[in-house]
Amino acid sequence: MNQTEITFTNNIIEDFVTYWENGAVWMTEQWCTILDEDLSKYDYRQNSDIVGARAVCRVGLLTKHFDNVQLAWTIEFDEYGRGTKKKFPQFQKDGTFIGLV
Repeated sequence: MNQTEITFTNNIIEDFVTYWENGAVWMTEQWCTILDEDLSKYDYRQNSDIVGARAVCRVGLLTKHFDNVQLAWTIEFDEYGRGTKKKFPQFQKDGTFIGLV
């Protein structure tokens, strides 16, 4: 991981992108800040190097790529930050299909 782009606004979904040292995208995901009065509804994270003291949860798709831009895997999160049961293809770095996870 080399570089991270992230911005937050209360209850607004923001893109979070991390890059490999060669400039290729490593991970893409979306985060939503959570207001204090709504914390009990969400699977949120707080007090990390990335988000600081803000309470945030992942929403939508999280994708991980290899440094050669090959997609590795995808996870989907619902509007409350919980992982869904939806299956996505998983690949090796050379593009070989591993299976649905």
